[in-house]
Amino acid sequence: MTPTLTAPPPLDEIQSVVRAACEGGNVARVDLFGSVARGEAKPGSDVDIDQVWKTAQTDLHELIHALEQHFA
Repeated sequence: MTPTLTAPPPLDEIQSVVRAACEGGNVARVDLFGSVARGEAKPGSDVDIDQVWKTAQTDLHELIHALEQHFA
């Protein structure tokens, strides 16, 4: 499930949570896109992320869980 925001978080806060969740893992790159990335997020906006893995075998669950826990 994609986290739904009650208020747009600062971009640096999102980057910090994503960086910590991916540190030392199998993630090569994470891109933020959509209204949050453009600075146009409103209450109810979701956080759109795209990830590129170092290898094909990985589990997205940890990143999603970290984002949901932080922004819940």
